[in-house]
Amino acid sequence: MAVTTITTKMVAGVKYSVTTDTSADFSSVGNEVYFYNLEDEIVYYKNLDGLIVDVYRNTSNQLLSLNEQTGATYTLSLSDQGKLVSMSNGSGNTLVIPLNSSVAFPVGTQILVKQKGAGQTVFLPTGGVTIESYLNRTQSLGQYSLFTLIKTGTDTWTLGGNLT
Repeated sequence: MAVTTITTKMVAGVKYSVTTDTSADFSSVGNEVYFYNLEDEIVYYKNLDGLIVDVYRNTSNQLLSLNEQTGATYTLSLSDQGKLVSMSNGSGNTLVIPLNSSVAFPVGTQILVKQKGAGQTVFLPTGGVTIESYLNRTQSLGQYSLFTLIKTGTDTWTLGGNLT
């Protein structure tokens, strides 16, 4: 297994050095170092105590998971990260974006949303949540409309797609 640390900034203020480790235990990687495992395409961090945690997982070769919703209201949950939430209802329905204090999505989280049914989907921010979208639009244009939600701040989300 070949491991190399990153030589460019991946996190603001963190610099990386090059290290290679051909053993499975990453023993040659120093503490407080980020490194990339070429075999499983995961960026890891070896902390001050020598514990290794994965920081970023390359999901470009993985299939998108679906979360099919048929009810009138659905509140996003942590398990929706990187998924397609499909709102399939014949009547109007609401997708609720919760406060960070209720559901702590990491900044940078991406969630795709699709209005699958005939009922218009409304994106509803919980009090204190801000949705940034073109012309402040927060309603779907029609059946099969597709949207992207990206968390850009603690309680701020950017919404793009087929909005009216």
